[in-house]
Amino acid sequence: MNFDWMLGLELIRIFEHYPQNSTFEFSNGTLKVDTLWRIIADGEVKLTKRDHNQQFGIPKPVDAHAEAAELLLGRKVVKVQLREDSGDLTFEFEGNRSLEILNDSSGYEPWNLHGPGVHLVAVGTGKIYDFSPKS
Repeated sequence: MNFDWMLGLELIRIFEHYPQNSTFEFSNGTLKVDTLWRIIADGEVKLTKRDHNQQFGIPKPVDAHAEAAELLLGRKVVKVQLREDSGDLTFEFEGNRSLEILNDSSGYEPWNLHGPGVHLVAVGTGKIYDFSPKS
């Protein structure tokens, strides 16, 4: 599957579309995630979806979407990789940062990706369905 159309796109917004959903909005595309995601920066895990609303002994609970924005907003995609047996998706950004989308269910749809003329849906088995409009 070819994700070259995403190269150079900038991440411009990260938010919770509805409970347990994280939306990553790019300059020309949207990734809706209903599964575990994590951000790797400088060789270590900096944040995961599961950190959202956790206290961790700090003054206020973690806002995973705000912290993800601090780590990734304004950065451009330099590489996209799909693991074909699981449907896991990795976005590498400039500045040694990556966003990993990890399928954590064998039944639910872990992510949906929309872009110009592109609509991809991952399913629990790891398969990717292409609902892109046909020319």
